[in-house]
Amino acid sequence: MPSFEGDTLTHNRFYTAQGTNHPMILHFFSSDCRDCPRTLSAAQSVYSSSSDLVVVGISEDASPARTQVLVDHLGIHFPVVLDEDGRIAREYQVTEMPAVFVVSPYGRVHWLGGAEANEDSLRAAVSDTQR
Repeated sequence: MPSFEGDTLTHNRFYTAQGTNHPMILHFFSSDCRDCPRTLSAAQSVYSSSSDLVVVGISEDASPARTQVLVDHLGIHFPVVLDEDGRIAREYQVTEMPAVFVVSPYGRVHWLGGAEANEDSLRAAVSDTQR
């Protein structure tokens, strides 16, 4: 998995190293994406029920304010990194939204989903990383 760091909506710094030895979900999204609210909500649900999971949203919005409105509306509590210049998306070769990566505790991309990602598929993918 390519490592990255970035500023979050709450003005903290996120480093992928924070996920070392933990399964991680990376969720690329934008406020213009039709399917992103549903998949973000699924990621939030999985995040809320797992103490060992790291989840980070990566916003491709040009405006932090638009991202904040969506995050507040959905009740997202995991960190959201602002990727205004698209650098992180390019590193992950993201070409459409949403793009959801499930990464093993050892840093290997284990599962990749898009608009079809739901709570059940995310839970199953995270569970599979721990076997």
